[in-house]
Amino acid sequence: MEMQNTKIYFKQGGDELVVGAGATLTLEAGSTLVGAAETASWDTMTGKPVVIAAGADKAAARAAIDAAVDTHDHAVVEDAASGLAAAADIQALAIALSTRIKALEDAAGG
Repeated sequence: MEMQNTKIYFKQGGDELVVGAGATLTLEAGSTLVGAAETASWDTMTGKPVVIAAGADKAAARAAIDAAVDTHDHAVVEDAASGLAAAADIQALAIALSTRIKALEDAAGG
């Protein structure tokens, strides 16, 4: 079989198929790739979040995650321009908003 694409071609002698830069090799359903395939390992994975990258293995990473300081408190900051009052957390905000809505509905006769 002769290919006319310059990005995908057989080397001289026809015993090696080259898929060049910018080309895509697609394996259709039912096909099999035979040969050495690079397998990622925990050590070779890149782009791991810092807390996960801190672990030498999965167990150590989980320990690092569990040891991480949780400083997120869900507090709502006051916004004077909109009349939004500060709240300790989302639940307190929901209660305050629900109370205000009910008061407005009651005042409007609804």
